[in-house]
Amino acid sequence: MSEENNKYVNKAGSYLCVVKQPGNGWFGEAGEKQTPFIRIPCKVTEAGDQQGKEIVYTGWLSDAAFDRTIENLCKTFPQWNGDMDALHNGTFSFAGSECEIVAESETYNGETRIKAKWLNNAGGCGKEMDGAKVASLISKMGRKAKAIAKTVNGGTAAPAAKADGPANAAPEGQDDIPFN
Repeated sequence: MSEENNKYVNKAGSYLCVVKQPGNGWFGEAGEKQTPFIRIPCKVTEAGDQQGKEIVYTGWLSDAAFDRTIENLCKTFPQWNGDMDALHNGTFSFAGSECEIVAESETYNGETRIKAKWLNNAGGCGKEMDGAKVASLISKMGRKAKAIAKTVNGGTAAPAAKADGPANAAPEGQDDIPFN
């Protein structure tokens, strides 16, 4: 593998990143129709085999995708007020901002590559639900959850975990939600 290819994220997953200043501007065009897009170049900051690698998120600015792209950017970077001119002329920059990239494998014309599919704020795992809301959720859905588990486990569910927490709980501050 060449050194150039080695600098990019090469495995699907969710990665905490910091936005880099783009070398060729925030805005670009691609394809036959020259569809406009905004590029968010990122460098993985979290420890692991992808740390220091780069990946670029592309947010499409076509008529059909424009609203969703701008909404996502405003949620991911709440300090941005949607001023595209400020971004273009350099009076505002996403560079240095933290975010989370969800990278997935994609095959196109027989070639498989890793692409940034989702862009989320760095705290994208949501917030903890308060006790009253948890109790209400359990009251409404608790039996259904047990019925589903029984079906999936063929009636051989493991005994309930002790009060100190389940053995397979996600580490604090982490869960399996890939995006917000």
